[in-house]
Amino acid sequence: MKQPCPVCKHAVLKSIYDDGQYEIWQCVSCKYAFLVNPPSQPELEKIYNQAYFLQFQRPYVQKDAQKKFNFVKKIARLESQTQLLDFGCGIGDFLKIAKNYGLTPFGFEFSSYAADFVRRCHQISVISSTKLAPNLFPPHSFDIITCFDVLEHIPNFEQVLDLFRLWLAPQGSIFLTTPNIESLEAKILRSKWYGFSKIPQHVNYFSPASLNLVLKHNRLVAHEIKPWGFVRDFEFILQNLWQSEKVVWRDKLLDVIRFLGINRVNVYLPLVDMMVVAGKTLVRKKANVQFDS
Repeated sequence: MKQPCPVCKHAVLKSIYDDGQYEIWQCVSCKYAFLVNPPSQPELEKIYNQAYFLQFQRPYVQKDAQKKFNFVKKIARLESQTQLLDFGCGIGDFLKIAKNYGLTPFGFEFSSYAADFVRRCHQISVISSTKLAPNLFPPHSFDIITCFDVLEHIPNFEQVLDLFRLWLAPQGSIFLTTPNIESLEAKILRSKWYGFSKIPQHVNYFSPASLNLVLKHNRLVAHEIKPWGFVRDFEFILQNLWQSEKVVWRDKLLDVIRFLGINRVNVYLPLVDMMVVAGKTLVRKKANVQFDS
């Protein structure tokens, strides 16, 4: 491919995924990867419909949100006056937890359906728009900005991070999660990696190195980049973790766990994602940015 890497401008890119319909190219230097032929706006409207958001009304999604909030609470100083923006808030599980903890939460969501759901069910202020603009929120108004499982969906991720810097208070913190294309399981499973099951919704695939570069481009500093995962039930894990129709034992094992009644038991898997803590300045004594070799 002739175009340079969008992140580091390196000239050499290679194809790492091609299913005949969609193709992913990766920079050989910073390891950032992207979908070459992303969906059009009409296709996106079909993807992010009401059914897309209804799938998140599962107990494991709520537990996943609680785990993320516990991490934010551990790192940041949370008070009743703390103003938090959850960017790409979906149907508001994380916002609900923040509200119950006593914070002042706000949401942003591209989907008008999901935004209406949050307003109606959780009585939380959410701005919904298909276009990003600086005046959506006042400058320097948020102590915490969270962006969980969102950046990989957005082609103009540089604009998003630039707006985060504008909206973030001087000593505020950004928390985001996104799949790590340089994770061990991604290297082992390659085209069968779970991260590729979200094509064409996912148009960006970051490595720790490339995400660190993107933050620097937008005058943000990564304080910590660490492996992260997700909470799911056993049935979801068996049905989705291995992207192959040739896993012959899967259906038999599904029958067993359903018979035992443990198919809906929730577990945390430290796989696929990375958690990033960032800010405007180096407020921590020592950065803890982990790069996979």
